[in-house]
Amino acid sequence: MKNVFTKRILNFPLFITVVLKMISLLPGIISAKATKRVNKSFQEKILLATTSVNQCILCARFASEMAFAEGVDKGEVLSILNMELTEKNSCNEYEMMGLLYAQHYAETNGKPSREMNARIYNSYDKKVADDIIIFTKRNHCYNLMGNTFSAFVSRLKGTKAPGSNLLFELFFVIITSPVIGPSWLYVHLKKNAFNFQK
Repeated sequence: MKNVFTKRILNFPLFITVVLKMISLLPGIISAKATKRVNKSFQEKILLATTSVNQCILCARFASEMAFAEGVDKGEVLSILNMELTEKNSCNEYEMMGLLYAQHYAETNGKPSREMNARIYNSYDKKVADDIIIFTKRNHCYNLMGNTFSAFVSRLKGTKAPGSNLLFELFFVIITSPVIGPSWLYVHLKKNAFNFQK
């Protein structure tokens, strides 16, 4: 239905949950970035992988720009965003499990299976796996926030998100504009025209 915004978004209780989660993740994020056990291009690919599921257009455009800056080519970016994870067109063998985990995490809305948790720890050193999981959790929160921001923009164009309301969306946009606003402006000025194929 063209007049319905169908992407996963936040409501007020979920917004509080996400804020608390981001606060709890902050020390781990700082540590993971400082150690660089997961290099920058891999970090951006993990963001692209969660975004491929949640379809946050803001995250897709911003992460693709950052990935390009880290030397990831356009073909890899599009392959990850369109959920075509193969060693031939999107990632090397080392990165594969991390990206599959990121997609699975988003598909299960932050409730990965025990099997998938075991697989990521079997595939990487524990500290590297911890960092991949930290980035994945952060990115899933980014996606939900980006989609909620987009839901407000969509509402202004006549397309409303089921289960949301104008009062919460206004509150969300006011609260998050200092962070999300510059990113939204950046991707629109860059005119990165990526659109999901699905």
